[in-house]
Parts: sequence; C-alpha cells; structure tokens
Amino acid sequence: MGWSLTAPTRPSGSSWVQKGTTTWESNNLKITSVVYFARMTGTGFALKVVETRTWYKNDVKASYLRCDVNGSNAGASTSLTWTATSGTRTAYFTGTAAAGATIKVYVGQDNDGTNYGTTSFTAPALLGDVVYVKVSGAWKKASAVYVKVSGAWKTGPVKFKTGGAWK
Repeated sequence: MGWSLTAPTRPSGSSWVQKGTTTWESNNLKITSVVYFARMTGTGFALKVVETRTWYKNDVKASYLRCDVNGSNAGASTSLTWTATSGTRTAYFTGTAAAGATIKVYVGQDNDGTNYGTTSFTAPALLGDVVYVKVSGAWKKASAVYVKVSGAWKTGPVKFKTGGAWK
C-alpha cells in the first residue's frame, strides 16, 4: 500500500474510471491532475493520478500526494519529487476502502494547508465474481447469471461447487 510511479496489476474485471480533477496554482507553478479509481481484490483499490505541471518562474520540484479514506490519512508522499521542469507524470496509490467509503485525494506542491488541490468521491461497489461461459467453443464473460425459480427467471448468486464446498 502507498504511492508509487509503477502501475499496480489490476484483477480481471477491474478498469480505471475517472473520478475527479484537481487544480492548484501560484505565481511560480500550476498543477492540474485527473484522478482515476480501480477496484482490486477484496476491499482493495488503486488510484491513478495523472499530474501535469507548468512552471512559470522557479523550478519547483517538491511534490505532495495524499489519499484519505473516511477522513483518515491512508497514505501521503513527499518523496516522488519531479526531475523535469514541466510535463506530465502518473503516480499510483493502492489501499483499502469498503464500498461507500469517502475517498479524498490531494495533489500539490507541499502540505502547508494551501499548496494543493483536492477531489472527493464515494468508493464504488466491490468487484463481483467473474463468470465465463463457453459459447460455440469460445469462452465469453457472462454479464449476468439467471436462475429459474418457480417458473420465473431471477438474478442468481455466482456460486459453484468444487472439492465438496460451495465457493
């Protein structure tokens, strides 16, 4: 868990979804970012922050990234400093959050209370089980599972029996 410049490996069925943007500007520097969210296994999640910097005067390489879950600091980083004078880079965060948790992301120059922009959003549902069905010799991802109960089709649970146990 924490911040990195290396993308995490997402499980099958997980995708990056844009959740917000941040902007912060001073007379030296402008920082804009786009924040993406992806579910990992269990209550795990990943953030992808695509940060763009434009320097006006001084070459400010300091960086502040932070993620709060339900008001608690889940991870902050000041170590991912910039080496270029302007440009775009992508940073990643991995952590845990239940469905419905409030996630707040901070992107900026430093943590003095004013040198960053923020965006907040609600964590989406956990990843569901992925079911594949063989159709005409090819495996295809099922969009839903239905069970016939008393003559009516209903959405069914995704469970199977293996080794004598239901999973």
